Amino acid sequence: MSLGNTALLDENITVETKNLLCFRDDRCLFAPISEEVRVGGSLEVKGRNGSGKTTLLRALIGLHRQTRGSFSISTSFLYQGHKLGLDESMTPVENLVWFQALNGRKANQSSAFRNIDFVGLAEKADTPCQFLSAGQKKKVSIARWLDSEKKLWLLDEPFTSLDTESSNVLVSIFDKHLVNGGSIVYSNHIDAVYTPSSEVRLEPVELEDLEEC
Repeated sequence: MSLGNTALLDENITVETKNLLCFRDDRCLFAPISEEVRVGGSLEVKGRNGSGKTTLLRALIGLHRQTRGSFSISTSFLYQGHKLGLDESMTPVENLVWFQALNGRKANQSSAFRNIDFVGLAEKADTPCQFLSAGQKKKVSIARWLDSEKKLWLLDEPFTSLDTESSNVLVSIFDKHLVNGGSIVYSNHIDAVYTPSSEVRLEPVELEDLEEC
């Protein structure tokens, strides 16, 4: 699978950007970025709120079209935005089983429960998600990633709403995914406990630079 406006020649590169700019209403959101993510690697996209982190991730998967420069994705990917995509009338286990079906997999409640247990939600496994806290709902979404076979994870603010213990669990999930040949691109604006392979900070474009954009 490939996505973007250029082809990747190196099979070990899963994501690549070259002088990529994103616009909103003809406004350039950040200075050009040129980055690459390799198999087993991770990239943290940093920046203040409103700097364009979400827009960048959406651009990489084709959901934001106002771009200039080049970008490519060479492998299957999972995207998790700010909206968690949970059916809040369903329990965490039911949501994971539903996610399995959406990905063409046979429903497996045992696997769903193991993943819910792994993120520390076993006691809430049969509680409708509408009664869970923001952090608990975030854990349900993280548990779904464990059932995904996608090699590239594109995650918008994955550490938001997580306490220290839950953040450490997420770090272990990241490490396992990378060891198994995956890649991760994620945005972040808070101090987190994870150290990525590389990071890029989205810097605002000064008014005198707009002509160059």
